[in-house]
Amino acid sequence: MLLAMGAVMALPGSAQAADDGRLSAIGGLSAAHMYTTYIAIGATADAFGNDVYETEQVQDIMSGM
Repeated sequence: MLLAMGAVMALPGSAQAADDGRLSAIGGLSAAHMYTTYIAIGATADAFGNDVYETEQVQDIMSGM
């Protein structure tokens, strides 16, 4: 991660400006994936807490994440 950030900071001004859109897209997709994962974990935990899922089912669901 730090290496990638250093590489982007070392780019000349015009090349760095051209990469900003791509970096914003990668950052946005990463954040969306993170929050989607939090939602899935929370929903699975709630279902397990309310005896909807058995332990084995929860382990199968979480191993797929």
